[in-house]
Amino acid sequence: LVSLDNAVRRFGESLVPIFPETAASAFVSKGYTLSEMNRPEEAVAAYDEVIHRFGESQRLAVLMVVAKALVDKALGLRALNRLEEAVAACDEVVRRFGESRIPALLEVAIPAFVNKVYALRALNRPEEAVAVCDEVVRRFGQSRTPSLLEAVASALGNKWGTLILLNRPEEALAACDEVMRRFGQSRDPALLEAVASALGNKGITFGLLNRPEEALATYDEVVRRFGDSEVLDFRKEVAKALVNRGPALGALNLRDEELAAYDEVTHRFGESRDPPVLETVGTALVNKGIVLDMLNQPEEAWTAYDEATRRFGDHESPTIRTQIEFAFIRKAELELRCGRHEAAIETMTRALDRNLTELPMQWRSHLVRAQAGLAAGDPTVYERDIEAMLAILPKIDPLPTETLHALLEFVIDIGAKRMRELIQASPAANLLLPITTALEWELGLKPRVAREVEEVAGDIRQRLKELREARTDGVG
Repeated sequence: LVSLDNAVRRFGESLVPIFPETAASAFVSKGYTLSEMNRPEEAVAAYDEVIHRFGESQRLAVLMVVAKALVDKALGLRALNRLEEAVAACDEVVRRFGESRIPALLEVAIPAFVNKVYALRALNRPEEAVAVCDEVVRRFGQSRTPSLLEAVASALGNKWGTLILLNRPEEALAACDEVMRRFGQSRDPALLEAVASALGNKGITFGLLNRPEEALATYDEVVRRFGDSEVLDFRKEVAKALVNRGPALGALNLRDEELAAYDEVTHRFGESRDPPVLETVGTALVNKGIVLDMLNQPEEAWTAYDEATRRFGDHESPTIRTQIEFAFIRKAELELRCGRHEAAIETMTRALDRNLTELPMQWRSHLVRAQAGLAAGDPTVYERDIEAMLAILPKIDPLPTETLHALLEFVIDIGAKRMRELIQASPAANLLLPITTALEWELGLKPRVAREVEEVAGDIRQRLKELREARTDGVG
């Protein structure tokens, strides 16, 4: 940073023609460095200085730096979650440079379109995001410049993802087919990567449409076309296709073939050191455990979960960490169902000792350990975990779907009086007022609450009655 600041001070005010370009580049480099240092506010300020000081220049080299500053400013604003400002920065790039006939300038400006798509999606404005994708295809679809064609392919990929979010899978399929039509015979590696990704996305979409045979055919095409490549981007798509074959085979009730698909992923990519590829190996091992559990093969399922945690327990990839945390939870749930209560407590303790980053995972881990503690008859475990669950609940939006069921099961186990005390002493007391109202009625109290709360509390009491009856029937 010191050397960059020196360059700015030395050349920033110079009238020598080459020096403003040097100073502008120094500001952009400073912004990039600050971004890498996780100082986005200062990075945005550096980009603003470029725009303010050099934005009116007519020199192409300087304008390219200004365009780069605007693009990077939008990235910085996204990192700061200042999404409306990020959209405005992208619009400024498009307004100033989007119609340029200078390919080099367009190449610098084109990322603004993609950044705008991401910002609009984060702002929950997916229809506008789709429109931006279509604009990229309209503007640059006939270009012969490789970088602009790559932007078209990227736009179509983003259009697919946005249409999936909008639950418009048929149109999403059309976006994948458009990639194939435009670039399917290309020899450009970047465009072929987009083709491989589009094929994988098409398979996912067929799965959402409950068309597993077509999904399998699409995944097989990915493997056929790109399975022998040593290029990371293609290996990543092949690995994803192979692991996604599993659920498609499962949908056809071909469980042995599904297990074989997961084994193939582990066999082919288990020794990889590339996180995007290893993520599929983690998924394959966890999915294998789930299938073996479904097939009532608990020992084999434990082995799969243990293999996942052994291989990847210390991995730094956020995606892999999430998979491993899920493996711990699934293993503990299986141990609990098989009556191995102490083992389930130990497994969940190992998971919680990892400092789980996702609140829903933390909540569920405490839930399973509380259930195991109850089954083991250890109140020092289950009360601590119920308290932890209640403390986490206000931080999760939306609430976990099993929240009500889980809390009412605890009512049956520890009694309405104790459960009411735990809820009222927790940060979730206001959030769970209908439950405590129902429990007070169970205890013969007469709480005064709003009519809407009374109505929900009445439904909760009925649900509690049904759960008690189910417990009784199960014992009988």
